[in-house]
Amino acid sequence: MPCAEKACRCWGPAVTSSPHLYKTANFRVLGEAEGIIDRFVEAWEAGASDGLFEAEKFQVDVTKSPIPRFDLLKFDDYLHIGVQFSRRLPIYVRVLRHHRALRTRAAR
Repeated sequence: MPCAEKACRCWGPAVTSSPHLYKTANFRVLGEAEGIIDRFVEAWEAGASDGLFEAEKFQVDVTKSPIPRFDLLKFDDYLHIGVQFSRRLPIYVRVLRHHRALRTRAAR
């Protein structure tokens, strides 16, 4: 059963980590979208009514991702702005935090 009468498209961290919760979505994009979003757009434009698009883990070259357009933000409209500096999944971070050589800041 689809989400509603209109096509439901889902992607992002929640869909990737718990795809079973979004199984009624017509389209699901799992993982890093940079490597697979073109396939989703092609299917959508070709008239597909559903699809599952799943990226291989840790295969996206983030150095090829476009730089965010911060000039489009109105910073006065925000109390806080987060800066993401890593693309790793939380489980990956939890495993690696025990290896001292991989720290991102100096020890105190």
